[in-house]
Amino acid sequence: MSKRLTRSSSDRVIAGVAGGFGRYLGIDPVVIRLLLIVLIFFGGAGLIVYGAAWLIVPSDDHQGEGFDGRGVARRTGIALGVVALTLVALVGGFWGFAFGGGTAVAIAVIVIGAALVLGAFTGGARWLIVPAIALAMGAGVAAAADLDVRGGVGERIYRPASAASLRSDYKLGAGHLLLDLRNTNLGPGNHRVHLKLGVGQAEVLVPPNVCVSSTAHISGGETQVFDRTTGGTNHDWQDIHRAPAGTPQLTVDADIGFGQLRIEPGVGVQGVNGACANG
Repeated sequence: MSKRLTRSSSDRVIAGVAGGFGRYLGIDPVVIRLLLIVLIFFGGAGLIVYGAAWLIVPSDDHQGEGFDGRGVARRTGIALGVVALTLVALVGGFWGFAFGGGTAVAIAVIVIGAALVLGAFTGGARWLIVPAIALAMGAGVAAAADLDVRGGVGERIYRPASAASLRSDYKLGAGHLLLDLRNTNLGPGNHRVHLKLGVGQAEVLVPPNVCVSSTAHISGGETQVFDRTTGGTNHDWQDIHRAPAGTPQLTVDADIGFGQLRIEPGVGVQGVNGACANG
């Protein structure tokens, strides 16, 4: 008798898909589960494959059940519910951590983990494993990016009149942070500014007589500094210059989660850092 692909009724976490494929292929179902989990984070492919297999592949306790079998409608509803909950958990974990709710996310993961342990004895709640992983992964991505959007949302524009009114730190959670120094009387010496932005664009406009040095760490995005543009993930930027004696120097240090750092000269000035001794 030829071997038939069915979902496992004895080795299952949600619907026995991994257990059935592992039995059919002669490999440990854990390998299939890990593969499906990894595929979730590639456009949700893992959820699509799992949901399709749940609908199409019959269970081994209903050998005659196929795509048009008795439980298709019920399984479709459950599959869509799990997919929706997983996406909500992924997004919720990401933004929950970004808004300072890391502790709440951790508590939620612990509670779900406890429910899974209880389900191991009672036979229920095993479907929670996928949303739990999505919740933890979403928070993990935000944590890896050091994403913090608690500094407010929207547009913040600062135009200090002099070096005395120039702050050392400017922070925005999400949006457009503009530091306009084109009419600022900086005076000789080094003036240091730190920009902290969760998501969006941090922009600095400088007068032509100022030598600008800049450093930045961007989890995902780009830097556009005068006539140079570069970017990527986990992007580190460094452009250090020395100001001639008696020339103002501005040192910009930026820490951006996802977005862009843009440093541009005033209107009518070429896009080069020409006020520095080493150009």
